[in-house]
Amino acid sequence: MAKKNIAIGTWAVLFNQEKPMPFAELMKLLGELKFNGFELGGFDIHPKAGPAFEVGGWFADSNWVCEELKDLWASHNLECYGFAPDLWKHSFVAKPNPKAYDADFDAALKFADMLNIDGIRVDTLDKPNVIGDVVGLNRPEGTNAVSFEQALQLVVPRFKRCCERAHGEFGMNVLWEPEPGFLFNKPGQIEAVLNEVDCHNFSLIGDVCHFDHIGVRGSLQPGEKEVQEGGIGGMFQRFASSIKRVHLIDSNGEINQHGTSAHPPFGEGTVNFDELIPQILAAGAGDDTWCIDLCFWPNAAKAIASCKDFADALNVKHCAA
Repeated sequence: MAKKNIAIGTWAVLFNQEKPMPFAELMKLLGELKFNGFELGGFDIHPKAGPAFEVGGWFADSNWVCEELKDLWASHNLECYGFAPDLWKHSFVAKPNPKAYDADFDAALKFADMLNIDGIRVDTLDKPNVIGDVVGLNRPEGTNAVSFEQALQLVVPRFKRCCERAHGEFGMNVLWEPEPGFLFNKPGQIEAVLNEVDCHNFSLIGDVCHFDHIGVRGSLQPGEKEVQEGGIGGMFQRFASSIKRVHLIDSNGEINQHGTSAHPPFGEGTVNFDELIPQILAAGAGDDTWCIDLCFWPNAAKAIASCKDFADALNVKHCAA
């Protein structure tokens, strides 16, 4: 079996940090650590779609900016394996505005295409309690819970349109990353979304930490808890045919102050990767890239090197031809 490309999500050095790391500085660090590439998070000071295409203080023609960006990461022998646009201000269920969401998604698609990125991430955006009470979560003021079926009817058309736009004009894939802090955080609900969207370019990101919360702990689930037989490995096995990208990181079972999985560095959680990786590989889940995900971990930059070493060791042990 061929070794995997090792990447990292750039959002690691943006969220919950004392100071966000500039994009060019991160590219230099990843090059020095011999990463193969990264997934681009279009948040905060990092490159993102927008009217001015502001990138690290640059304001210029969008095509010029994108060429500069591609030259920047190529100079560090890196590739970009995906784009996560900032669409979190939107809502599908609590306060839907489909036209505004579609416009921002289309801008993100165009930006990703100019960077030669072939995959774009989407989220279900609303908190899980829009379809039922969740202990510790307050529902947005002035909103009432809807049924699972009603929520599905609001989300699925948007995801279908995302897939149609992504494929029709750009030949791009759409990847949904289920997580405990967003709507549809039960295994059966994930399966229902996949069945209803039913587009050939629609797939999942399988995040180890998120799958621990969804499949093992039932974190932040409304109503009766639903877990997955076989735990994290069972999640990867159940959804193997739909998982296009694997996000690797440990899990300590905690939900952080931002309402999502903690994403601790390898070795600071409870996941047995020497058991899990063979299960993921045997199931055929994911492509040729593993992406390290340190989202919201404090001082994440200090953990990048050790996480790369850990992922490299897994790669050699389990994937070396």
